[in-house]
Amino acid sequence: MSKKSESRRRLRQERQQSGLCIHCGVEPVCELKGCEKCLASKKAVQKRYAAKTPERNRLYFLKIRKDVVEKYGGVCACCGEPRFEFLTIDHVNNDGGVERKADQKAQGRSWFLRLRREEKRSDLQVLCWNCNLAKLHFGECPHKSGTQVDFSPLTLDRRRKVQHEQQKEDGATGVQGFCLSA
Repeated sequence: MSKKSESRRRLRQERQQSGLCIHCGVEPVCELKGCEKCLASKKAVQKRYAAKTPERNRLYFLKIRKDVVEKYGGVCACCGEPRFEFLTIDHVNNDGGVERKADQKAQGRSWFLRLRREEKRSDLQVLCWNCNLAKLHFGECPHKSGTQVDFSPLTLDRRRKVQHEQQKEDGATGVQGFCLSA
């Protein structure tokens, strides 16, 4: 490493420890590492680079996603589907929306980067898209319950009423994303 690189790295560390913008040394507006002007400039450079190299960026994100899926098991925890193209990360307790509201960076590429970097979490699992959506819409996947969903309008309406009654008894407010007061 050259002397110039070392001195730049040292300067950035000193600025960060002092609570200053690591790029120009002025007081930042919020708790980020840089001031508004430097962060806007950096973002513009990143956008230009991303526009020039879309295929490279796509492949990089797929690699990150694949690393995370493999870290969490690499196969669907419900049906055993092994093909990467069908797999996704699922919140075991259906609290992904809560996590996304609490932390704006808990979605997309930055979320996968964080999952790859951090220790394996016990509240996440790998599911295929079919099992993930079945869990979302029906409470659990048909692979686990062994039942088949009847999609006739009368059956769905009865199911909603039964779920609503059960929730009244349990004191719950509804299945994630659905209002069951039909």
